Amino acid sequence: MKIFLFIKEKSERLNKKNFLQLGGLELYKHTLLKLKNFDVYLDTDSKQIYNECKNNNNLSHVTCYLRKRKYIDMELSDKEYGPTLLMTRDFLDEYVSDENEPIVLTHVTSPFLKVSTILDAVEKLEGYDSVCSISEIKSFALRKKHNKYEPINFDIKGLQKSQVLDSIAHLNSAFFIFTKKSFIENDNNRIGENPNFYKIHFPEDLDINYEEDYLIAEKLMDEHKPDDKVQRYVVSREYKDDNSVFDVNGIKFGGDNKVIIAGPCAVESREQLFRIAEKVKGLGADMLRGGAYKPRTSPYSFQGLGEEGLKILAEARDKFNLPFVTEVIDEESAKLAFNYADMFQIGTRNMQNYSLLKFLGKMNKPVILKRGMCATLKEFMMSAEYLMSSGCEKVVLCERGIRTFSDHARNVLDIGIIPAIKKDSHLPIIVDPSHASGYNYSVVSHALAGLAAGADGMIVEVHDCPEEALSDGPQALLPKQFSDLVKYSKGIIEVLKK
Repeated sequence: MKIFLFIKEKSERLNKKNFLQLGGLELYKHTLLKLKNFDVYLDTDSKQIYNECKNNNNLSHVTCYLRKRKYIDMELSDKEYGPTLLMTRDFLDEYVSDENEPIVLTHVTSPFLKVSTILDAVEKLEGYDSVCSISEIKSFALRKKHNKYEPINFDIKGLQKSQVLDSIAHLNSAFFIFTKKSFIENDNNRIGENPNFYKIHFPEDLDINYEEDYLIAEKLMDEHKPDDKVQRYVVSREYKDDNSVFDVNGIKFGGDNKVIIAGPCAVESREQLFRIAEKVKGLGADMLRGGAYKPRTSPYSFQGLGEEGLKILAEARDKFNLPFVTEVIDEESAKLAFNYADMFQIGTRNMQNYSLLKFLGKMNKPVILKRGMCATLKEFMMSAEYLMSSGCEKVVLCERGIRTFSDHARNVLDIGIIPAIKKDSHLPIIVDPSHASGYNYSVVSHALAGLAAGADGMIVEVHDCPEEALSDGPQALLPKQFSDLVKYSKGIIEVLKK
């Protein structure tokens, strides 16, 4: 089976509809991402969509090509028919060798159409030369002919009850299914002489062509039942059932791996970072953390060393064999950090900085995404979706505590989100017990609770002289405390294995 689609840059009825945001994702991507397990062919006049398909690893299953100039001109000149059937014939001649192979022609403007529905309709092709999706309505229908309306399914002189009316069907264009053989035999037509009309229901038959369709789709995306909605998201288990496992410069995230990332909140000097890096490496850390850019609540607080801090982190990595993660706060810092860091960190304040997320996604550097201090589960996952749908293949979620009325800790570590993420997403999730606690006396307890709840690791702050730290000293563990944490963590991990 091959799937064929057309996408236009512009729309006559709803301006640039294919690029409208729906559930945090451009409309055209919903259908393309759903079809990840199939051979998809896309004809488009949009260079933006063409480049996205070429550069986005999540769209590697899509063979995309730019529309021929003659068809663009034909579409402009022929307002009644257009070149759709000719473009379909070109696709069949170029890419389809088996004349009996099912071909599905669908559209990206039907975001609620299920893959299971398409597969069921393909099975219904047997015994027919084509399958066409239709919608049925039971209402008083009229046909306009020569500027006059004529009743179709009722007697205008004696109105029946609506429930006894004959149903009226219309082609909703959600899909057409045929073979190369039937298409050619029926004079290059996707509907043959012996079609099977396949009825689909709302919301699968919703085709976004007008503003009111888009408004309905927005509402549905918020309220539709999760098992229908979540299948469109790259971060979801509907997209990938197995847990994601990936490598960051020799360190494995996900699966049975428990990663411990440790280091100071901020890089203060070469000497300071080297002392701490050497200690955490010797005590069992897998990766080094350290901030070169520090977005602080107060503009007068230490803001980090910038590129000089990145250079120091890179030196420490090479000396102590500790890959490092560091926070990036904008496009400029990301461009600088790209050639130094092994992994980016997106802090709580930037979790919903969507332009930054899309920019970083295109860079395709591994990312730790921290949860916003007031973010819901859905908002958290949608931020990860921005990264992955833009091309980032390696995303680690991080629970760092949420803001509540409690005053015994800096934040409240939301342990409950860990099993919730595990249920809905294939991505690994780690905890940040330092920012959750705010006080080093309870950081170890927070970290162990996170591991016990199923977290895939932790990122903790360690400082050998926290009272002199330029950033977040009260929550930094002393090396001895970090040593205890590693020891206790191993015990928790062994218990979980049993």
